[in-house]
Amino acid sequence: MQIYSIQVYMKRKTILAIIVLTSISLIGLVATQLQWLHHAIKIAEEQYDHRVTVALQNVEYDLRRMQEKHLKHAPNEVCIYCRNTRFKIATPDTLLLDSLISVHFDYQKLDTCYRYALFKDANDTVVYKSTSLVSEPLRLSEHKACLNCLSQYREYKLAVFFPMKQRFLFHEMASWIGASTLFICIIIFSFIFVIYGIIKQKKLSEMKSDFVNNMTHELKTPISTIALASEVLMKADKASSVERLIKYSHIIHDETLRLQNLVEQVLQTATMGNAKIKLKIQQFNMHDLIKSTVNNLCIEQCEKPVNLTFAFNAKIEEINADRLHITNVIVNLVQNAIKYSGDNPDITISTENCEKYFVFLVADNGEGLSKDVQQKVFEKFYRVPKGNIHNVKGYGLGLFYVKSTVEAHGGSVFVSSTPGHGSKFIVKIPLELHVC
Repeated sequence: MQIYSIQVYMKRKTILAIIVLTSISLIGLVATQLQWLHHAIKIAEEQYDHRVTVALQNVEYDLRRMQEKHLKHAPNEVCIYCRNTRFKIATPDTLLLDSLISVHFDYQKLDTCYRYALFKDANDTVVYKSTSLVSEPLRLSEHKACLNCLSQYREYKLAVFFPMKQRFLFHEMASWIGASTLFICIIIFSFIFVIYGIIKQKKLSEMKSDFVNNMTHELKTPISTIALASEVLMKADKASSVERLIKYSHIIHDETLRLQNLVEQVLQTATMGNAKIKLKIQQFNMHDLIKSTVNNLCIEQCEKPVNLTFAFNAKIEEINADRLHITNVIVNLVQNAIKYSGDNPDITISTENCEKYFVFLVADNGEGLSKDVQQKVFEKFYRVPKGNIHNVKGYGLGLFYVKSTVEAHGGSVFVSSTPGHGSKFIVKIPLELHVC
């Protein structure tokens, strides 16, 4: 037992180390991926700013080239691209400026949502603006170009502002960001799924180990009894009384039946995990079945006195179901109620009709179950934890069998319990069951 505890401790320590190392690796991977995304966005912004600079330089170049071309034909004019040259004040041709900006911005694949303004460089006086309002971002914009080619007397500055720049960049990188986000989510989900699977397998392994230990103990008891009784019979002589021979023969018979039932229960539960339960549907009276089944449990001859109460309120008593499986469901629920109700079990079995279902309830006066235990009590091999105390025999298969059987009938089973106030197991079975 001590060696087993050390092995369990080592397994837990190993699993914990794996979880910690994997968590650190995952956090590092996610952090690296986020850093890469941040760096990629920063590079995209720099590339976008460079494209804007190139576009503005091309606008300035085209304006200068066109002005030089016109100066060859009109050398006496001070400003070629002016609407009013009478006073030699440069008033740029805004249609031409709009056209050049649009062409070069489109060529550089820049955002079409932009605002620009033309300022006199000396005092930031607005000469032209593309919108009715010139906001402070335009004055402080980092995208500016000097357009001295417009006039030899004045210096001009073209400022451009992109109000939707971040959104435009996001749309440009949407596929990369989306793919990175998707892969990060997949990695996180896979990590959680794997860790959940490891923890679940670990719990299942512990429950199976507990089941094997209990099963070994349960098998040893009847085998030892049979061996002892057989030895007594083998040593019997003619002087032995008939009553004594019959007594030990009954012991062997009873213990053999006990072994047989145990093996059948284990095999039946193992089969349920791999295939669907096969049902033999027949009509029978549930009230009669409950009474006869409970009476066959030998409650009167139990090791402890049991107070049993029937409260049959169902109007419709006949159901179509598998009689054998439903009998086993009743046996498992009543036996559990007796085992977990202390020294003075007080068991109540009640029935009622709820729409198209026959409902029966098994209530006890035991210690009750916490909410955490209620969620696990129907799992395979699960037993209510009692620390190192093993005063209640069981294999963790009974309630799993109950749930599997009831669901195979198209019904449902659930538990209602409050710690310190007993438990209630409610089973709902369809009145009419049609199996193809």
